[in-house]
Amino acid sequence: MRHGGILVEAGLMGITVIGGDMQRKILLGAKMNLEHYKIDYTLLFEDACRLALLDECMDAVVTDPPYGRSAAIKAESLEDMLGKSLKEIYRVLKTGNAPFLFPSAP
Repeated sequence: MRHGGILVEAGLMGITVIGGDMQRKILLGAKMNLEHYKIDYTLLFEDACRLALLDECMDAVVTDPPYGRSAAIKAESLEDMLGKSLKEIYRVLKTGNAPFLFPSAP
């Protein structure tokens, strides 16, 4: 499973999933995997720095930064992108809490 792995895992646990990416090929791969596992999903073509979601509408957010590793960074820098996306995550969360796990450096 290459795209949408977090969404598939959440869906298999019975969680309603919404995913987004700026690359259509990522979204198409996620769509194929979600449909294969018969997961109810919503996929959005969007920027993590400007989420197309209302304020305080999400119970939880799961993500896998750092963004830009496999995609061209469309922000000033990786740090800028992470900062803006964290602000967006805080904005859309009902509780304002977001646990983060960062992978170790290669």
